[in-house]
Amino acid sequence: MSRPAATVVVVARDDVDELRTCLDALRPTLGPDDRLVVVDDASSDGTPILLAGHADLVRTVRSLEPVGVAAGRNAGAAQADTPVLVFLDPDTVVTAPWLDRLVAPLASPSVGAAGPLSCGASGAQFRPIPDAALISAEAALAYAQGAMATARRAVTRVPQLDGFALAVRADAFRSARGFADVPDEDVDLCRRVARAGRRLVVVEDSYVLHLVSAGAHPDLVRPDPALSIVLDCTADLETTTGTLVEVVDLCGDREAELVLLDHGGPVAELIASQVSGGQVRVAPVDDGADAFAAGLALTNNDVRVLVRAGELVDRRLLGLVLERREGPVTQRVGVPA
Repeated sequence: MSRPAATVVVVARDDVDELRTCLDALRPTLGPDDRLVVVDDASSDGTPILLAGHADLVRTVRSLEPVGVAAGRNAGAAQADTPVLVFLDPDTVVTAPWLDRLVAPLASPSVGAAGPLSCGASGAQFRPIPDAALISAEAALAYAQGAMATARRAVTRVPQLDGFALAVRADAFRSARGFADVPDEDVDLCRRVARAGRRLVVVEDSYVLHLVSAGAHPDLVRPDPALSIVLDCTADLETTTGTLVEVVDLCGDREAELVLLDHGGPVAELIASQVSGGQVRVAPVDDGADAFAAGLALTNNDVRVLVRAGELVDRRLLGLVLERREGPVTQRVGVPA
């Protein structure tokens, strides 16, 4: 690799949809010596499950209590041993060669930090994206690739950089003692790096899509496919409820319909009467019949998970199913206890 290796640090808290899009786009842009650290800042949504599905790529740092962006970035940086750190927000979408271009100027010790151009930046980094490129993620990424292909190979010295996609030499970051817990922590860090005699530069041939929020460009964040949970109930209410609670908790805030397989006892109907929100159906199952087949016939969604009450839920397998962006997929996620 002709440029310094980098560790990309992403801090996320309850950003599972944006984070999924970010990681999917980021994966193919990393070089063989690059690393990725995601700091899960006490997320209560499906973020832990998502990260489990990316275990081959991501080193996860889990915070049990919210610590905020500054402390989260410092925790992620502490896991790095590369010459460059790149702090990336979860509501960014990248495409090659953004990272190669962004990191290259940091091969010079005189450059302390670098930032790309973006539609969601300020000052010298701001480059708007045409409305025509916002019709889909593919169109937006094509625009970003075109912007990088036609941009001049130059860097512009600036007094400060935005933190949504900020590359910093690791030695400069350590000398500055990382991010401080202050408002505009990215601006504060850049000022301390600059005061130490390092240059801050905008890399004009690196472009990063910054969504700012999911509501700003909804077409660029792919929604979760609709989910159906098929639970084969037993005659034991506590066992059945325990399995259901575990599956629902692992699915986070994912909207789902629930199909309860009823073998004739009161358990399925009792649970159905107590479940609030979402769609619940009860499927009567005759003895000797294929219970799951009966339940699947009542589902309306392409992504379907099957589990029998009392089984252990395979969390990694469920995470892989939930990570799927397109259906159809039907997967048994329970294993005998």
